[in-house]
Amino acid sequence: MPKVYGSGKPKVEKNVWDKLREDNSGTPTVYFFSSESCHFCAAAYPYIESLEKKYEQFGVQVVQIDVDQNSELRDAANISQWPYYCYAEDGVIVGDALGWEDAFKKGLEERLGLTKSYQIEPGLSSEKEQDGVISGCGDSVSQAAEIAAGVQDAMEELEQRLKDHIDLAVGRIIRSVSGDQEAK
Repeated sequence: MPKVYGSGKPKVEKNVWDKLREDNSGTPTVYFFSSESCHFCAAAYPYIESLEKKYEQFGVQVVQIDVDQNSELRDAANISQWPYYCYAEDGVIVGDALGWEDAFKKGLEERLGLTKSYQIEPGLSSEKEQDGVISGCGDSVSQAAEIAAGVQDAMEELEQRLKDHIDLAVGRIIRSVSGDQEAK
C-alpha cells in the first residue's frame, strides 16, 4: 500500500503577518504599527527613528506598518490599537508595547527586550522633544494603554513596598539573632 504523506495533519495556511515575520526572521526586527492620522503615533515617530539609529549597529531593522493602508496585515496581527510596537528575533516576538508616553523614551527598549538582547543602556531622544501622554488610537475606543501604564506603576509601587517590608523583617531577624548571641 502506498504511503500517504501529510494525512491526518491539517495544513495550516500562514497569514500575511506570519509570512512577514518569516521573511524577516534572519534579521532582528522592530515592527511599528501606526497611523498617519494618530497624533500619539506622530509623537512616537521621532523616537522610533532614534531607536532605529541606535540599534542599526546590531543589525536591527525597523519596519513601519501603516494600519490604514495595510488592514489585512493589521487584522492578521490582531492589532486593534496603535501605536503598537513589537520586537522579533528569528521571527518570534520577544517583547511588545502599546501606546505612547514620556516614559517610553527610556522604557520602550526595555519592554521590547532590546536592552537585554544587546546589553545596552536604555534611552531614546529626539531633536524635537515632545510631551506625550499615555494613550493610543484604534478601531475601538479603549484606554488599554493608560490602564497598562497604571497597572505597571501600581506593580512598581507594590514591589517597592514589598522590598521595604522584607528589609524591615530581615532587620528584625538580625537584631533578634544578635540579641540572642549577646545574651549567651
